[in-house]
Amino acid sequence: MKVHFYLDRHRGKQENLPVFLHFWNRGELLRVFTGEHCDEKNWNSKTERVKNNIRNAREINRILDAQENEIVRFVRQEKTSGNICTKVELKQNISFINGKKPGFFQVWDAFVFEHEMKQTWSKATYLNFKVLKNHLLAFDKKVAIKFETIDKKVLQSFVTYQTINGLSLTYINKNINQLKWFLNWASIKGHNRNLSYKQFRFRKKEKIIIARPDIYLTPPELIRILKLKIQDQRVELVRDAFCFACFTGLNYAELARLRKKDISGTQLCYNPHKTNRIVVVELADTSKIIAEKYKSTPGIFLFVLPGIQVFNRVLKEIGNQAGIDEMHCLDVLKEDTRYPKWQLLSSSASKRTFINMCVGLGIGMDVMTGLTGYAASTLNKYYPLAKDKINNEIRKLNSAIITNI
Repeated sequence: MKVHFYLDRHRGKQENLPVFLHFWNRGELLRVFTGEHCDEKNWNSKTERVKNNIRNAREINRILDAQENEIVRFVRQEKTSGNICTKVELKQNISFINGKKPGFFQVWDAFVFEHEMKQTWSKATYLNFKVLKNHLLAFDKKVAIKFETIDKKVLQSFVTYQTINGLSLTYINKNINQLKWFLNWASIKGHNRNLSYKQFRFRKKEKIIIARPDIYLTPPELIRILKLKIQDQRVELVRDAFCFACFTGLNYAELARLRKKDISGTQLCYNPHKTNRIVVVELADTSKIIAEKYKSTPGIFLFVLPGIQVFNRVLKEIGNQAGIDEMHCLDVLKEDTRYPKWQLLSSSASKRTFINMCVGLGIGMDVMTGLTGYAASTLNKYYPLAKDKINNEIRKLNSAIITNI
């Protein structure tokens, strides 16, 4: 797959010759004017670029590189998608041919493609930008992303969007830095002339969410999710894994590495995340049914889970379908906002649900410590008692006072 550039020579003329692009694709020839001109003596026919010692050579060659990359990238994407790329489709989708400026995500693809071709990124960096693009595409559905409109307000909205979706401040800070990296590159390449984004500073230590409730499911809500009829196997897997965690106190990391051999008979034996303890839990009947359902699947792990971000996104969809829509007040950036509980659901809700159900049933803190592997101080700090439990216990004071009046 090679894109060629050449001068359209005219008899008797050697100066200011038009530079044309020449590309063969599936037996069809794409020949278009690049919009650039060059004298014949200044053209390097081997590199098919303007000679480096010529004035403005760098800018012209950069434009030709961008045009070549856009064509190669589009053809590869079509091939990967199983589509047949024709000459007509090339003319319709290549920005410098149809006269349209490339959009934000087209330039993003060019940015990633350039570094991929130069092999300047590690696999981890390439994956980070791929995931960040998914976040931006999701955010774009709420706030249209354009180079002309990206300013402090839009970037702050993107921070708030990520915060509401349960991303950590460290991760958000990394995303903002990578987004600025791309915007700097786009500005240098001439795609972006709006430099308002440079004024935005993300303060990692600033607490974005001032008051966020501990989200957990009540027993009736958990039952609604358990009884929800689901056709998609991927969604069903997330539902079953989450419900299993709600009855055992596991979090996502523990679920993901849970092996089938860790379940023996009616007992679950596992090593809690970030602890050195081995915990043995007697499985409830619902947990046994779910475990038996997945023991026959291929592989050593009980649940072959998607990434945590996909897991949380699917879990929100499940909560929405199950009608988990109790409103919760979430104070974001000192602005009172209310969200239905399903929008705030994440994998961390499973352990909170487990502990709050235990509290509601009168199971003591010493037992929960043994079940979860966490110290009592940790449980008290991160998983406060359910309000209903507190209210019921406080009401006991009434009887004590009344009998003594």
